[in-house]
Amino acid sequence: MYDLVIIGGGPAGYKAALKAVSLKKRVVLIEKDKLGGVCLNSGCIPTKTLLHSAKLFKKCINASEIGVNVSDITFSQKNAVLHKDQVVKNLRESLESHLIRSGIEIVYGEGCITSPNCVTVNNRELETEYILISTGSKNRIPDIKGINSDYVYDSSSILDLKETPNKLVIIGGGVIGLEFASYYSSIGTEVTVIEACDSILPNIDERLVKILISQLKIKLILQGVVNKIEDKKVTFQVNNIETALETDAVLISAGRVPVERMEVNEYLMSATRNIYLAGDVTGQTNLAHVSEYMGELAVNNMFLQQEKVNLQNIPSIIYSDPEIATVGLTLKDAKKQIKEIIKSTYYLKNNGRYQAESGDEKGICIIVADKETRVLQGVHLVGSGVSEIISIGALAIKKRMTIEDFKDVILPHPTISESIKESILFL
Repeated sequence: MYDLVIIGGGPAGYKAALKAVSLKKRVVLIEKDKLGGVCLNSGCIPTKTLLHSAKLFKKCINASEIGVNVSDITFSQKNAVLHKDQVVKNLRESLESHLIRSGIEIVYGEGCITSPNCVTVNNRELETEYILISTGSKNRIPDIKGINSDYVYDSSSILDLKETPNKLVIIGGGVIGLEFASYYSSIGTEVTVIEACDSILPNIDERLVKILISQLKIKLILQGVVNKIEDKKVTFQVNNIETALETDAVLISAGRVPVERMEVNEYLMSATRNIYLAGDVTGQTNLAHVSEYMGELAVNNMFLQQEKVNLQNIPSIIYSDPEIATVGLTLKDAKKQIKEIIKSTYYLKNNGRYQAESGDEKGICIIVADKETRVLQGVHLVGSGVSEIISIGALAIKKRMTIEDFKDVILPHPTISESIKESILFL
């Protein structure tokens, strides 16, 4: 008899397993494909590995400006993909070893819930007190004629593309689409992004989005409705005017949907008392760090005290070049929720470390706070490397730090993280 059977070995699943064994519970983790889920195998890690290669390529091209003379700089898509594959393989093997050493039993196969207290996998019945479903999400594939053409990719299959296309059309201007747009435009591909809405990234401060788009060397088409993909042409309409774009490859980036569809309450419990859900499968978010949080929370709710899921103040990052990193309320949302706010904007080129490493590359830090309580409400950045400092903002907002609290924190100099403190000096 197991204490917990987990179906799905992505971030929610393996974090839940580790939490459960820390509570001395007997756990089995079932994975039908590869440990790590989409994040490790075809999402977060492989895309960031490729983006790192592209960012390094861009820096090498412009290196002479800072005294580093290099010649014959070329980019090998094949080698970038091979490096990506090796990074993923290393991390997956490390994860498996860590889980096994921690005392977690791993079973590879497809789990099937046959009763509230039994899961069958590989013709083996596993009796258990609790079940956690963490089967993740899958790419949403829109109904477009010609979408099954061999030059049309989704965000998983394009990771194995070993030839750099001269032209790429990306259908969908969300986070995933823009990260791939950044990657391919950085290595010389002519990129066009077609977005059906009249804006992109609506949940992010408009000033950050404008800076990002101004830095990306892409063509952005808004309110574009794609009709068909045929003969390496993408046909779309904007305001009832039809246009056809020639392309070498097409990326479908229309979002993700849960693999399973089950109702879940605020404690991550399904309609069946002892069956819980965590991660993308809940349909609430597609962020790996949120999946990890949910996995651990679900285990707490099973074996410790019940706590509601809280998705406020979750940090979010777009790993493009430049990056966007944000946490807490945007200026627009703060105006709706808070009686009176104060804000500040700091230009990152005024930061010593940023100027030394990124020159005059555009970047800003926007701070939003409650004027009455002085409590920090939002931290929003765009610029090179800002993904590595947003955690400071996330911690400050989680702990409800005031402007004065943050001013008292001594940060190392010179670092880009000082930008957050410098942003609030005159508030």
